[in-house]
Amino acid sequence: MVLARVLAALPLIVQAGGGSSAPPDSIADRVRAVVRTLQPDLDRCSKLASDRGQMGDVIVSLDKVKSRHVRRAYRAIGVDGDVLACVRKAFDEHAGFLTNAGLDISVDRYSYHEDIPLGVKRLLFPVTEDFFREWDRRRRIASEWTRWAGVPAGVEMTPDGCLVLPETKQLGNAHMDWRVEVGKRWPMVDPAQWKPLRERPDGMVRYAHRVAPGLALLIIGPKLQPVYRRPQWGDPLGTKICLQELATKDTAPIR
Repeated sequence: MVLARVLAALPLIVQAGGGSSAPPDSIADRVRAVVRTLQPDLDRCSKLASDRGQMGDVIVSLDKVKSRHVRRAYRAIGVDGDVLACVRKAFDEHAGFLTNAGLDISVDRYSYHEDIPLGVKRLLFPVTEDFFREWDRRRRIASEWTRWAGVPAGVEMTPDGCLVLPETKQLGNAHMDWRVEVGKRWPMVDPAQWKPLRERPDGMVRYAHRVAPGLALLIIGPKLQPVYRRPQWGDPLGTKICLQELATKDTAPIR
């Protein structure tokens, strides 16, 4: 059911002013009640995405400023306009729950972002050597990055040929499942003992796998910052998935 995933994590920012405030749980509880009401409609939206072979999310943003009604905004990641319209219709038809009984609470301002996971559940990418070889070929030719069926909608390709995805539930789960399968199939090596991987200027190599002779798959995380800001739903995840060519003499111990 979509509901269990919808309630798995609820990022929230509450900014209270004018001397009034509300515990975050108050807003979260009210949103949970609204989502339970919408669940049959959201399941139909998820089925629509599945029937089209789509996997993705709709980010629903709820904002209230002073005495105004709750404002709603919707962003589709990995699903088409019809699926987005389906989710929008579900929320719009129950607007009364949001503006009155749902979220009409005594705070001057709050901002709430909810992720609705939709569609089929599958690995983010294949784990075969053919996939990595094709990715390696395409990353060398800028025109090849415009659209590639091997990369799901919602995943972006950087100028240096890396893959990045936003912070979402459905794509995030698909990414983690893919990482598990990569670990089963391809040997992991220690980046700290593999000199070419210690010299990346764009972040820290968290994991590395040898996926073909002379080719490494890298999971690159952001460099440590003095202040950590947890991404909201739909923000860039901050992790890059890259390939790096290595000379045959480059070796590292297998973990």
